[in-house]
This record gives sequence, structure tokens and C-alpha cells, in this order.
Amino acid sequence: MDFDPRFDDLNDNQKLAVRTTDGPLLVVAGPGTGKTELLSMRAAQILRQTDTLPSNILCLTFTENAAANMRERLREIIGEDAYKVAIHTFHGFGVEVINQNREYFFNGSDYKPSDELSQHQIVQQIFEKLSRDNPLSSINHLGEFTYASDFRSMVSEFKKSGLTSDELRQIIISNQQVIDQISNQVTAVFADRISKSTIEKFASLAQEISNLSEDNLPGGTPSYVSVLSSSIARTVTEAINLDKTTPITAWKNQWCTKNVNKDTVLKDSLQTPKLLAALDIYDQYVQALADAGLYDYDDMILNVLRAIDNNPDLKANLSEKYQYIMVDEFQDTNLAQLRLLFSLTDYDQPNIMAVGDDDQAIFSFQGADVSNIKRFRNRYSNLGIVVLKDNYRSDKQILTAARELIIQGQDRLENTDENLSKELTPQFSHQNALVEINKYISEDTERHFVTKQISEMIASGVPAESIAVIANKHNDLISLLPHLTGAGLQASYDRFDNALDHELVKIIEQLARIITAIRHSRHSEANSLLPELISHRAWGFEAIDIWKLSLAAYQNKQQWLETMQA
Repeated sequence: MDFDPRFDDLNDNQKLAVRTTDGPLLVVAGPGTGKTELLSMRAAQILRQTDTLPSNILCLTFTENAAANMRERLREIIGEDAYKVAIHTFHGFGVEVINQNREYFFNGSDYKPSDELSQHQIVQQIFEKLSRDNPLSSINHLGEFTYASDFRSMVSEFKKSGLTSDELRQIIISNQQVIDQISNQVTAVFADRISKSTIEKFASLAQEISNLSEDNLPGGTPSYVSVLSSSIARTVTEAINLDKTTPITAWKNQWCTKNVNKDTVLKDSLQTPKLLAALDIYDQYVQALADAGLYDYDDMILNVLRAIDNNPDLKANLSEKYQYIMVDEFQDTNLAQLRLLFSLTDYDQPNIMAVGDDDQAIFSFQGADVSNIKRFRNRYSNLGIVVLKDNYRSDKQILTAARELIIQGQDRLENTDENLSKELTPQFSHQNALVEINKYISEDTERHFVTKQISEMIASGVPAESIAVIANKHNDLISLLPHLTGAGLQASYDRFDNALDHELVKIIEQLARIITAIRHSRHSEANSLLPELISHRAWGFEAIDIWKLSLAAYQNKQQWLETMQA
């Protein structure tokens, strides 16, 4: 075993978290603070100081790579017993529970995970039976259901909430009741052009909304009143501090839209009919999956949650089996995953540790809800809290600049607990580190500046291969490439290619769609797809010939297919 020397290398707060094996524990761990080492060492500590079997420890994370990394590190510490510790992604854990407890799922039948094609076919069958006045029944120019894709996304969000159809309906109706009470006030605030006087009106709107009452909502769901009033209050504060109305304009763009009367209204008010219509057919979709002997990705969590809630013996068996639970990247959990954890630890002083950082949940992942960290704090009495503050990844200047940016957020743990500080301390120094935070009036201006900066660095002797540009999205990098090329700079852009985006695959897909449309006598659809297909260089048609074909079809008032056949 490699435990003792590795334990000696831990800092004081890491050691405290490793030693605190009993009872609920929240570890607030910022980036580069050694979370994986802590999780592995804590699992080893549990095995060292208790009679717990490796299979009684459950470690949950969000990616297969993270699970494999944790298991490999644990193997270095405790040896082959690491392969007996239950280390899973949340969905992998769901599949494991289903496979080992078939009698509680699908009436004992051997259901299989569904693929996207099966889900698409089921949605199509349901939508074909919708009445014409259903908000989801509209069809686009290709004869496809406009909201079919949106419905599948809604189903996923419904399931990630862990709530039943009735609970979801209660929330939607409650939200709409709030909207109905404040719709006139929202319209009045934005009836005129936004100016300094709007700030005072907006502040009054926040106060008025906060005084509204809502019925008790299920599952600890945050009320629409609190979310909306808090959002407006933060915007007002920002507008006052900046002495500008731009935050209010940004809020309006995010939350509001124009209705048929050209009045400014909350976007959510226009979504309610579609959400209720989606709920009406949600249960049909779930039943159709079951009839086909299938379950989808989100069911891997939802079905386990339902089975535990409905079968006390299964709940007791799982709670007894997993005596110690550790969850990595806790800020990325959604409500269904949180409710699953609460169900598994529904007894006094459970041995559960959550490791997370609310500041790393800026981008929602799989329906993640950063409020889950606060719900975790409120759930357990005598909760221990350990904050990891030693950073082993970044220089002081990087950490300082990052903190100046992140503390501008309003809904943070540090803002709710005056005794909790998350300011990171660097454990190494790089003398050449330099961090600048710049703002630009437009994306093109930003790209121009980045290109100019790179050109100047190369001109000063900096090797081009030592310069890297990192962005949040691939599209940001793709849009930068023409600027670099225009400046005579060569760039190496690496990304994982999606086979379905390959040019040859797209041609085959386009051809298949046309053949299918012709087969089912959807000639207008085939005709609309044809120009893009035959204009591809793979077919060798000259541009002048395609133009002549288009002109002949127009003059003869024919579709392209008819003209080609003639």
C-alpha cells in the first residue's frame, strides 16, 4: 500500500476531509485543489479504519474518464481491491442497479436502452395523432413536425427534474398564475424607451413580485416568484452601480419578447401552452417506450429513483449495501440525481460526501442545478464543511484575475456564509505569468485584437508553436481562423471530428432523404432538396447546366424532377 507517504503529502484541509469518514460532509473544492487525490485517499482511509468491504463504497462522477482515473489512482494506493469499489458515472450506476434488481424494473422484463431512431419513430407516431389545434402539431415546409425535436428535449428536461407529470403540471400552472398577475406591470415598464427612469420602475416591479405568494411547490423546486424577483433585483443593483441602463436592456432581451399586439411580455408566458401540451403527451411517450421494451438515457436515473421510492425493501437493500457514498463534481448534479442521493441516504447521519464548487457551474451540464449544493447543506444536520484552498495548478496572477471575475456573481456560497472563504492560494510561482482581462465592443474587434497580438508576439521572436488560443466553443475558434489567415498566420486547429459531419456522409444522407421522399410521393420535399445535392462537385455537373435546368423548370412551371425526367 502507498497510503502513508501520499497522506503526508496532503495539505491540512485535505487530511481533514480524508479523516472525516463518518457523517455527511461537503467539500468545497475549487479548480486545481486535488479533488481526485482526496477522493481516492478517503476511500482508502475508509477501508483502513473500518470493517467496510470495498463493494460497500460507492463513488459517483460524471464521465467515464473521471471514473477510470479515480480507479487507477485508487489501485496505486490499495492494490487490486480498487476494482471492487463501486466507481460509476450516475447513469452507469443506474444501469448497474437495474441489471442487478430486475424484479423491480419493467415487471421483470429484459428492457434495452433505446437509440435515437427508436425515440424519433415513437415521437413521430404520437405527433401524427395530434389534433390540428394542438400547439405542437404545426408542420414545416418539408412536411416535418416543427416541435418534434423540441418535444424530445422537453421530455429529457422533465425526466432530469425527477418529478412526476402531476408535479410538473403543478409547477407550470403556478408559474403561469404568477405571470398573469404581473404581465400588465411588465408591459408598462417597457412600454417606453429604456432610460434612467426605467431603473426606478424596474426596482418597484421586483418589490411587487417578491410580495406575491405561491402554493408549496414539489421537490424543493424554487418558486418562480423568487427566481424572477431575485433576477430583477440583481439587474437593478448592477444598473445603479454602473449608472447605466445596459443591464436592464440585457435582462429584457433575455426574459422578454413581443406578443401579437407588439407588447413586451415575458417569454415564459408564451411557452406555457406548449409545455402543457408536451405534458399531455409525455406519459404517452413513456408508455410507448415501455411497450417497445425500451428505456432512454434519462430513464437510467429516473427509473431507479421511482423504484426506490416505491419499494422500501429495495431502498433498504441499496442503503445497506452502499454504506459510504462520495460524489465528485457535485455542482453538475441535476434534481433527479440529487433526489436519488437523498433517497439512498434517508436516515440519520448518513456517510455521504459531496465534492463540488458552485463557481464551476457557470455552464449547465445535463440539466445541472447549482442550487443543489445549497440543498445538500440544508438537507443534513451536523454537516461538516471543508474548503480546499491550496491550488496546485495556476500562478497567483491567474488566480487573482479569475477571482476578480468570479466574485461578481451574486448567487454564490461565499455570499451566503460570511465564515466561508474560497480564495485560492497558489502553491507555485511562474515568474513570467501575465494575465490581462480585456473587453471589446464586438466579436470582430476581439478577433482582430487577438490576431494583432499574435502577430506582434511572433515578430518579437516568440515561437509560433508556443502560442495557443483557447475558447469556450469551437465556433469561436472557427470564426478566428479567417482573421489569422488574412494576417498570414498559419494555425493548427485540432478537434474531434463527428463522422456524421463528414462531407461524404452528408451527401449520402441528402441522397437518402430524396429517395425516401420520392418513395413516399413527397415530391415537393424531394424537389426542395435536389438543388443542394446536384450542385455538389461530386456529381461533376457544370454550374451552367444546373442554371439551365433551373431556368427550364421555372419557364415550364415544373418541378426539377419533372424537368430532369423530360
